[in-house]
Amino acid sequence: MYKKESLQRVVDCFEIKSTRWVSELADYLWKHRNLIQRYLKYLVAEWVLIKEWTVPSVVYMMKEQTTKPEHLVKDHTIFSYEEIRILNEYFTKFSPSGKRLEGKDWFLERCAARDIDPIRKKDDFIDIVHYLKATKDRCGLLDVSETFHNHIEWWSLDRLYYADQYKWMDFGRGKLAEITYYGKDMEDKKLINEAISLVVNQVECLIHEHVVDAVAFTPHSRKRSRQLLKEFEKKLYTFDLPHLRLVKYAPYGMKVAQKSLKKRSERIQNARDTILLDEKDLSSYKRVLLIDDFVWSGATLNETAKKIKLAWANEVYWFAFVGNANLSYDVIREI
Repeated sequence: MYKKESLQRVVDCFEIKSTRWVSELADYLWKHRNLIQRYLKYLVAEWVLIKEWTVPSVVYMMKEQTTKPEHLVKDHTIFSYEEIRILNEYFTKFSPSGKRLEGKDWFLERCAARDIDPIRKKDDFIDIVHYLKATKDRCGLLDVSETFHNHIEWWSLDRLYYADQYKWMDFGRGKLAEITYYGKDMEDKKLINEAISLVVNQVECLIHEHVVDAVAFTPHSRKRSRQLLKEFEKKLYTFDLPHLRLVKYAPYGMKVAQKSLKKRSERIQNARDTILLDEKDLSSYKRVLLIDDFVWSGATLNETAKKIKLAWANEVYWFAFVGNANLSYDVIREI
């Protein structure tokens, strides 16, 4: 336990200036940075201060409510051990300022900020976890082939799999989608590697399950310093499988991303005209696995699968980190 007088001196600094950096406090109080950091960590835990990520470090500020919120004081009485374990494992969000929010405490904080009953919302969240677990196959994947087959004419894929659903009802993006989205968008190496680590075992199982003998990665439309699928491709070289080359062609000098197109017909045309297979004969490959990060309309994957089959591949499977397939959650309570 730290001396009350020392902690109060730190708190008093925020009466003069509302936000402070560690180096600022260390200079002002003539204390070592490590000691100041320990003081701040304690005050954050006691809900006296809050910590916000900035560039290049973190900033601390006074919390309007200096006592622990009632729902946090009592959370051990309203949540069971198993419920806390599930929330800690599956609930992950990023704040607008880039702070990572995960687990039981931030779930409760989110409910409080939206004036939502945490018990009811917790039940909804855990129902989704159980529903998705029950829906996944032995490789831990969602098989959404039939959903797309019923909505797209001349369906060319043999099977389509997701590692997870993109949106979890009104909770927004699920954990994998959140990490994949920000890893790709921010070109963040740590998040990209984390996203890959969450799906690599499922992909390995899928490769063995269908006796896949070649893989291909969807080409990107936007130039980035670090590409999610390129990093994943490096990881899959350890499986010693041939990697087929798909290229994004810009016939008129500009690469148009699929996500920028709203109509399905436009996406089909884009995929048909701009994604090319740099292989003329795939007769030596019986089963090809295509890998993508996000799946939306299914236009890209279907048109690409057509081209691969025209090059004499027998079967084409598709894996995506996350995607939407209008999976119904209406029956969650009944399962």
